[in-house]
Amino acid sequence: MFYKYTFPIYMYIFFKNIPSQIYYNKSSSKNTLVSYIPNNYLYNIIKLFKNDLFLSTSYVSEATAFDYYKNINFLYNNHNSGLVYNVNIYNYLTNTRYLFLTNISQYDNSVRSLDSIYLNLNWVEREIGEMFGIFYKFKLDSRKLLLDYSKQEYPLLKTYPCEGYNEVFYSLLDNQVIFNKNEIVEL
Repeated sequence: MFYKYTFPIYMYIFFKNIPSQIYYNKSSSKNTLVSYIPNNYLYNIIKLFKNDLFLSTSYVSEATAFDYYKNINFLYNNHNSGLVYNVNIYNYLTNTRYLFLTNISQYDNSVRSLDSIYLNLNWVEREIGEMFGIFYKFKLDSRKLLLDYSKQEYPLLKTYPCEGYNEVFYSLLDNQVIFNKNEIVEL
């Protein structure tokens, strides 16, 4: 009975016309709608949420990414690895959470920036782009927050080496930070 009023009927018609999958998540929270959508429809759907009269009382509570490294059929592809970008929108009028997941190809790792719609996504998108290597199209501020500008490594991907290439420590005798080259020996 509750789900009848959480999502307008024209939104179902819109989601039916694009290749998407909609699920109600009843295990974690009964008011959660999970939607798997293609990458090129993400910006338009989020803009529709912001401009709609019924859904305009919403804000982005979380945006993140995760990568998977198994041979699974997830979000319309069957690759050995991939990256998933998700945006979590909470509507406080209906007490409903809308979770939008989109798959990012390993060959084209770009998503259209959503910070022109929701301003609080500016820092979050900068951090996700820096940690996962996602490139945002039409992003005004793409400076790095945590890593050096010269680094082209993405530490939250599963392909990032755990040991690293350099060992860094502070020497009390020399009163400076010392970088030692790490030697990796396979047995």
